[in-house]
Amino acid sequence: MSQKSPTRNERVRATVKDFALHLTTQRALKKIPSFVTADVGVLVLISPDTSDPHEHINAARLALFGEEDETNFGPVASCWFSQGDTLLDNERKFKNECEGRPKALVICPNREDIPRNLRLALDWIVDVEPVRPGDLKAACSEILDMNVSYGQAKRLLKYQLKDLVIALRPWRPVDETLRRLRREARDEPISEPEPVKRAELRPTPRLEDMHGYGPAKEWGLQLAKDLADWRAGILSWDDVDRGLLLSGPPGVGKTIFAQALAKTCGVTFVASSLGQWQAKGHLGDLLKLMRSDFARAKAEAPSILFVDELDSFGDRESFDSDNKSYSVQVVNAFLECLDGAGGREGVVVIGATNNPSDIDPAIRRAGRLDKHVAIPLPSADDRIAIIESLIGEVPFTYDRAALATQTQGMTGADLAKMVRDAKRAARLRREPLNLADLTANLPELVSLAGDFRRSVAVHEAGHAIVGRRLSCGEFLFVEIADQLNPRVHIQRAGGAVFQHPTLRFRGRQSYLDEICLQLAGIAAEQILFGSHGDGAGIGPDSDLGRATGIALRIEMQIGMGDSLVQRASEVTPQIVAAFLANPTSARKIDDLLQTELNRAREILMAEQELLLKVTDELDQGAVVTAERMRVLEEESASRRLAS
Repeated sequence: MSQKSPTRNERVRATVKDFALHLTTQRALKKIPSFVTADVGVLVLISPDTSDPHEHINAARLALFGEEDETNFGPVASCWFSQGDTLLDNERKFKNECEGRPKALVICPNREDIPRNLRLALDWIVDVEPVRPGDLKAACSEILDMNVSYGQAKRLLKYQLKDLVIALRPWRPVDETLRRLRREARDEPISEPEPVKRAELRPTPRLEDMHGYGPAKEWGLQLAKDLADWRAGILSWDDVDRGLLLSGPPGVGKTIFAQALAKTCGVTFVASSLGQWQAKGHLGDLLKLMRSDFARAKAEAPSILFVDELDSFGDRESFDSDNKSYSVQVVNAFLECLDGAGGREGVVVIGATNNPSDIDPAIRRAGRLDKHVAIPLPSADDRIAIIESLIGEVPFTYDRAALATQTQGMTGADLAKMVRDAKRAARLRREPLNLADLTANLPELVSLAGDFRRSVAVHEAGHAIVGRRLSCGEFLFVEIADQLNPRVHIQRAGGAVFQHPTLRFRGRQSYLDEICLQLAGIAAEQILFGSHGDGAGIGPDSDLGRATGIALRIEMQIGMGDSLVQRASEVTPQIVAAFLANPTSARKIDDLLQTELNRAREILMAEQELLLKVTDELDQGAVVTAERMRVLEEESASRRLAS
C-alpha cells in the first residue's frame, strides 16, 4: 500500500530550516501583494546565499495556493533555477515550465542567472531575505517546541542552517547546541597549517553614523539624549517619547534604524512582529508570546521593543465577521501591553509599517504610538554617502551626479544589494572593484529629448506662468530634467518652484489658486496640443492628485465648501472613497476642478506668446530663472502694446 504524499503545509513544517525559510518567503511575497491577487504576471524571487532556490518553492506555493498537495500547482506556473545551472539551462527551464502562462513564479539564486526570455517577461523581482533571529526563534517554537531567546537565535545563525537542523534537539539545552557548533567549527583538517580566517559580519552601525532617515534620525538622536538624562535622574519618564510609529516603503531600513537606535542609546533591543507571535496559530499561544516579549523588554529596561509589520494587526472597524472575535482580541491585547498594567517605564516601543492608514486608530492614541515619522527614500547625497560607506575606500573616480541619478528611487537595501553584487563581480575577476561593477545592473539613463521633451516644456511653462499671475508664492525658477531613470515608475521630469512664507493667511481663494496652479500644466497642453497627456495624473503626488486632494480638503475639512461641517478630521483613502461614491459629492469636486482648469486656460490663452517663449527656452536649455522670466514677460507685454 503506497503512502500518501505529504502536503506542502507538512513539507514547510518538516524541519526548523524549512519553517524558517517558509517565514522568509512569506515576508518576501508580502512585499508584492499585487502578484498574489492578480490573475496575470511573472514574479522572480531571488533566494539568499544561505539557501538553495528549491528550498523556497514549497513555502511560496503554500502562500499562494493554500494547503493543496504538491500534485496540484493551482493556476500559477512555477520553476526554480539550481546553483551552477547555465543561462541556457535556465532559459530552457523557464520556456518549458512557465513561458506563455499568464501567471508564473520563478525562484533564482542570483540576478545574473536570469535568462533573456525571463528578463523580458518578468513583472516583479524581489529579494528573499536571509533567515532572521526572529524566524529561527519562531521555527524552534513551532517545530521543536523549544523556547529559544532572541540572543540565542542570533548566535545560532552564525552557523549554517543545515548544521542547525542536525544539532538542535528538543531535549538538548540551546547553550549545549551552541557549544557543539563552536567545537565543530574549530575542528580544522590536519593538512591545514593555520585556521582559515573568516571575515567578520558588518556590525550594526550607530544611528549617528547612518545616512538618510530625515526626521526619524533627528527623533532618534533626541531620544538618546532623553534616555541618558532619564538614567541620570535629570528627566522624568513622563517627558520621554515612549512610542514611535515608523512608516516608509519596503527596503528603506526601518529595522536597521531601530537596531542602530538601540546601539546609540546603549539599551537592550527586542524585536518581534505579529507574524512571529502567530507562529503557533493558536490565540492563547500568540498572546503568551506577545506578553512575553513585552515582559522581557520591561525586565531588561531600558530597552527598545521593535514591532514590525504593524499594519497586520488591522483596524477593528474593518474586520469581517468570520475572524472578528479573534482579531479584536489580538488588537485589545496589544493595546493592553502598550498601556502596561504596571507601567512600562524604561521601554520605548517602535512600530513599523508600510501602510500607516491601515492601523487601528487606538494604537496611535496619546501615550501609545502617538508619534508618527515617515522614513523617506534616501536623497541623492544620502545615496552617494550610503554607497561610499558600504564600499569603504572607493578605489576609482566617478561622476557623483550621474551615479545619484542612476540610483534614483533606490532604497538603502537596494543600494546594499548593488554594492554586494559589484564586490562579487570583482572577486570573480580577482581584480579591484571598478565603476563598471557598480553600475552593471543599473539602467542606462534616458535622455529627455524630442516630442516628449517639448511636451514637458509646455507643461512646466504653464505652471510657471499661471503661478506668477496668481502670485502663488515667490517664483524661483522653472526647469526640466536632461535625463530620466527608467527604473523609477513615477518621477519628476521637471517643475516650477515657488517659495512660500512659513506663516501666511490662507482663505478659500488661496486654495482655489493652488488648484488652478496644479492644473495649469494640463491647461497648457490642451491649448497647444489639443489634449493633455497622462503624466499629470499618475500617483497621489501628481498634479491632478494634489488638485483633487485640495478640493477634498475644501469640502471635507476646512469648511470652505457648501457646508461648515467637518466631514473628516483626516482625509484617508477609505474616507475619500466613501465620499466620492456619492454622485452628488463627486460632482461637487469635479465642478470645482473644471472651474479652476478653465481659469488656468483663460490665463494662458491671454499669454500664448509668452507660453511659447518659455516653452522654447526650456526645450532648448534646462532652466528659466526668475530674472529671465521677467525679461520674457516684459518683451511679451511690449509686443502686445505695440500691436
